[in-house]
Amino acid sequence: MSKTRLIIAIHCHQPAGNLEPVFVQAHDQCYAPFIRALERHPGVHLGLHLSGCLLEWLEQNRPELLTELARLVERRQVELLGGGFYEPVLTAIPDGDALGQLELMQDYLQDRFGVTPRGGWLAERAWEPGAGRLLGLAGLQYTLLDEETLRPAGLAGERLSGYYTTEHAGKPLAIFPADRALRYQIPFRPVAEVLSGLRALEGRGVPSLTYADDGEKLGLWPGTHAWVHQQGWLEDFLAALEENAGWLETAAPGEALDAEPPRGRIYPPAGAYPELGAWSLPCEAALRLARLKQRAGEAGLEDELDVFLRPGGFAGFAAKYDAADRLRQKMLVVSRKLATARREAAEWSEDHEQARLGLYRAQGHDATWHGLFGGVYLPHLRQAAYRDLLEAECALDRMSQGDGAWIAFDQLDLDADRSDEALVESAELNAYLAPQHGGSLTELDHRASLSNLLDVLTRRPETYHRAEPAPAGAGPEPAASDEATLVGQLGEDAFPRRGFMDRFPAPATQLEGLQRGSYQEEGDFVAGAYQVVRMGIDEEGDCDFKAELARAGRLTRDGRSLPLEIVKRYAIPVDRAEVRVGYTLRNPGPEPLAFVFCPELNLGLSTPEACSWEYDGVVGPGPRAATAGEVQGTRWIALVDQHRRLRVRLECSPAASLWRHPVESLTRTESGLVRILQGVALAPRFELALGPGEELELSLRLELQALDQDALVPVAGPAGAGADA
Repeated sequence: MSKTRLIIAIHCHQPAGNLEPVFVQAHDQCYAPFIRALERHPGVHLGLHLSGCLLEWLEQNRPELLTELARLVERRQVELLGGGFYEPVLTAIPDGDALGQLELMQDYLQDRFGVTPRGGWLAERAWEPGAGRLLGLAGLQYTLLDEETLRPAGLAGERLSGYYTTEHAGKPLAIFPADRALRYQIPFRPVAEVLSGLRALEGRGVPSLTYADDGEKLGLWPGTHAWVHQQGWLEDFLAALEENAGWLETAAPGEALDAEPPRGRIYPPAGAYPELGAWSLPCEAALRLARLKQRAGEAGLEDELDVFLRPGGFAGFAAKYDAADRLRQKMLVVSRKLATARREAAEWSEDHEQARLGLYRAQGHDATWHGLFGGVYLPHLRQAAYRDLLEAECALDRMSQGDGAWIAFDQLDLDADRSDEALVESAELNAYLAPQHGGSLTELDHRASLSNLLDVLTRRPETYHRAEPAPAGAGPEPAASDEATLVGQLGEDAFPRRGFMDRFPAPATQLEGLQRGSYQEEGDFVAGAYQVVRMGIDEEGDCDFKAELARAGRLTRDGRSLPLEIVKRYAIPVDRAEVRVGYTLRNPGPEPLAFVFCPELNLGLSTPEACSWEYDGVVGPGPRAATAGEVQGTRWIALVDQHRRLRVRLECSPAASLWRHPVESLTRTESGLVRILQGVALAPRFELALGPGEELELSLRLELQALDQDALVPVAGPAGAGADA
């Protein structure tokens, strides 16, 4: 009697930069119990993929678990899968880096376990035809994808079994379809039910099924540790697989590849599991999709429609989340620098190699998307990626520029909008200037603290911020939940958060309205395009970078459109960590103008507990950074970040009232919906009046001061008239 073959592949991963307690919990409650359970059941064979981020942590903190895993590999019970070492989406990074990531994993598995992987795990099982080409170029023979990714290639109706082949430019690749029913059953249904479903396949022409899913379901997902380990589900499941070996055979994918012929050749389109496609859509589009599926279900057509309705893909997250896209842009800048260094280096040094590994770590996908859980919403993941990128960039720049003062300027279209951004780089900082986006800064890197000070997530609507569609037959959709009310309290942003955003709030605007994003914006400057009048490095003078931008814009008030012109000047010195911004505002119209001007800065924090404000009248640490308030009639304010050993000081001329407020988002985590502090907004509030033809000037100076390692928080300036409201 022929046996049914159950092909198993488990994927385990923790992102680079994740919190240490999360690694420890994952090891103690999930990975270690799983490996040790496998050791007790040698009759169960499977494939296992551990990301390089997790492998590195285990090497440093729990090497004994890798020793136990090596025994399972040696007795050929476990087949180790390759993939991009730091868990990148391969098609989201340059080809050279993708192949380097695959090679790094192959070298590690060979050195540590003495094996060369035959298959490659794709991060988030996100497929594009180019991924198949990269796996093939790396010498890998197979991968695993969700069955929903394969069905649009014409595989409708039957339960997908065995494996299929595809090719790209003659490079073949086998694809195992991960069975959807098994993904939902394991480990959430009783063992007897799972086995009964497999037994029912006998005689139905389904010789093998593939289960491929995240190992974190086996103990780390909420509630699973008690069910899977404490209540014995995993032990019972593995024992049942061995006890039913007469009709059910477990296999690693490579074993099945050798035992079965392919079922055919297919060319699946780009895609991933259905939830990821929906998550990558803008909120309103995702809600429309959910309503469409609901109507299809009511008509009995949901399964038929789902085969060919494949929304979105991983690349969509870069369009949905500006914080993810800016991180991607930075990664590409550093990748180009590494490629240049590779071409020009006489020999590859240890510094080059460390820069390469830093770049690769930052290419992990976790901080660049969002699904059920945090992802891009988690500041510590984004900060870790920037830290790795800046450490790599600083090392590469030292090799090319030396250790003295230097400054460089380039123009690149980073965000593919057919307009160039200006990249200003020095030994002290990097500033990315976007004339087409309000003449704002999209990135400001402080090299000494390895931090992007403008890394603040823009608050956007999510589907879980809205009322969910009612199930079929349940009547009208429910009213907005308390959670949606909380979203309204925290607010959403009409414009991406950047540096030196030229806001013109209506004169009656209160701080709360600015904080929630519910205020009335009178100007068209905050997102409008500025013309470049001149830009470059003053090589004949002080060698500073200087740029002059201009916009002839409008203020809209009471249905009237009033003209206003702004000239905006940036200066970045060659030898200091500071940015100076000067404004000339001119009224070209025939009637007087009175308005409020708020050039806003958005600043990321290391940790809220380590940050506080200083300003006139405050001696020592002032209010915590996460507080909102107003400092009236002052010329300066400073954010002190003790963790980064950094003081960010903003000076205003003339004096202004300074608004500050936290930028909080509401996001879903494994623990439910939580408020996350993304950063703080700082907005000088100038109340201005211009007669016809009149103009006035004002200026801002942002200084980044590195704190001495042993210094206390610097004492603020002399007491003045400022007061915190």
